[in-house]
Amino acid sequence: MSKPLWIFLGIGAFCVLGAFAVVPLMVDYLVPSPEETRAAYDKGVPAGARFGENSDEAGCHREVGRRTTAQCGRVDTVCFMENIAFYQGCLATARPTPGFCDNVPNLQEIEDKTELLLKGIDWVERECETMGIESSSHCAQFLAPKQVHCSNSAVLRTKTATRS
Repeated sequence: MSKPLWIFLGIGAFCVLGAFAVVPLMVDYLVPSPEETRAAYDKGVPAGARFGENSDEAGCHREVGRRTTAQCGRVDTVCFMENIAFYQGCLATARPTPGFCDNVPNLQEIEDKTELLLKGIDWVERECETMGIESSSHCAQFLAPKQVHCSNSAVLRTKTATRS
């Protein structure tokens, strides 16, 4: 074989071996351990509950959007987990905001899973754009507490209305 071919093969082999060394390190960095995820959740819920005691639902939504855009990078899964937990805790203690749950797909009302999925995708894209968060899987996960909160609130309102 010619010398340029050996050089080319050597560089290719070096790149392949380098990829085998770098990819596991990247996965370790990008995928948090269960302990890190649990710690982020355990930190976020009480912080959100404290914030929610002096806020309404819309205030929780604005605050978690602000925290997420200010603190989380594109791949900071632990930061997103903490803010998702913050949102859950905040909504649990916040005062109701008129219209907060308008247009949120209700998980209990839509029986057709395809319809629920399509409505959910449209809603997530609109919400993420409104909040200035790039539409991604993180944004969809981030909005899950609002959808669950609003669906549970709708169920509670329905049960209360039928008892009256």
